[in-house]
Amino acid sequence: AFGLSNARHALGFDEDVKKSYRNRYSADQRSPAGIHFEDMVAKGFARRDYSDKDMTQYAMTFEGAIRALQPGEALCGEDFPR
Repeated sequence: AFGLSNARHALGFDEDVKKSYRNRYSADQRSPAGIHFEDMVAKGFARRDYSDKDMTQYAMTFEGAIRALQPGEALCGEDFPR
């Protein structure tokens, strides 16, 4: 599973937001969200930015972020420069 809802949350998208405004998500690697992110890391759609014994901060890669977009949405140039 790609983990679309977790990816969209990491990017700051909701029903009213049409441009990403962040790129981070913190989760315990053993939690349901952490398991989705670990799967995305293995596939190259996310990366681990920081990890300690309890929490890991994840961020989407450009390829993962593009997969999370819906029609009419865009990625923040600050988080994903061209």
